Amino acid sequence: MAEYAELQAKIDSFPGPNRNIDGWIWVLNNHGKFSTKVLSKLVDNLSLRVGEFGKETIRNNLVPIKLGVFVWRAKLRRLPVRIELDNRGIDIDSVRCPTCDDDIESMEHAFIFCTHASDVWDRVFKWWGLQNPNNLSIEEILCGNHFGY
Repeated sequence: MAEYAELQAKIDSFPGPNRNIDGWIWVLNNHGKFSTKVLSKLVDNLSLRVGEFGKETIRNNLVPIKLGVFVWRAKLRRLPVRIELDNRGIDIDSVRCPTCDDDIESMEHAFIFCTHASDVWDRVFKWWGLQNPNNLSIEEILCGNHFGY
C-alpha cells in the first residue's frame, strides 16, 4: 500500500492536460511551429543540391508534382534506365534499349537519341519553329539555356 500511495503521489504531481505544458515543438524555426517553407528550404539545402545547374530549386504550382519530381530525378541522374540499374548491381537480361534495340539504354539514349524520342524532339522543335540541334545533353535540355536560340 505504501508503494501504491507513493506511485499515486507521483502521478498526481504531474501537470494535468488543461495546463497545455505537453506538446510538440518544431525546432527548425524560431517560433516552434511547423512550417512547410522552412522544411522546403531545408530539403533544398540538404538533398536537392541547390544551385547544381546554376539555379535554385524553384517550385512551380503550374507543373504537376510528378513531373517536377521526374525532372529533379533526371537532374540527379536517378532515373531507372537499364544502364543505371546494371551499374547498381540489379540483374537485368539486357542493357539495350527495349524500344529500338539500337544502343544501350542510358538517360541520353532513352530521352534524346532513341528514334522514338528523337521523333518527339523533332516535333517539339518544329512546333516551336526552331531547328533541332540534335546534340543536346540531358542537363542542357533541363536547364533550357543552351539551345543557342
